Amino acid sequence: MKKWIYFFSLIVGFASCEKDINFQPDSQAPKLVVDAQIETGQQPIVVLTNSLNYFSQINASILANSFVHGAKIILNDGITTHQLKEYSYSISGNNFYFYSNDIANPITAITGKNGKQYNMTIEVNGATYTSTTNIPLLTKKIDSIWWKKAPNNPDTT
Repeated sequence: MKKWIYFFSLIVGFASCEKDINFQPDSQAPKLVVDAQIETGQQPIVVLTNSLNYFSQINASILANSFVHGAKIILNDGITTHQLKEYSYSISGNNFYFYSNDIANPITAITGKNGKQYNMTIEVNGATYTSTTNIPLLTKKIDSIWWKKAPNNPDTT
């Protein structure tokens, strides 16, 4: 009887083995990826890239080729309108590209302020993209800060 139990356990063990499932998802056309930020007291920063397929290999060359160049980006804060300029910077021999205020046109340069709404229009490759965001007013302010020594926790320094 014990032989049959071991034999049955062995068969169940082999039957429960997993098999590899291999499939190749459909490749999709690249889509524009917009990573934009504006914070209080800071200049806007916009990074434009093309999306990559989920299982695609990534290396420095593919990453460098994913950046989108030559876009026309207009930022408006309700009063001032400013066209952002493309800049590049190099880290360890790899170039990264972003759009920010055009230093040649400081009169219309936009800096983030609390309580303002910002509208952005991007024109690239014959398509137009728009977005709106705001920096909310600070409604809570710190009026005091205090600390209390933790009980039963001797200082170890």
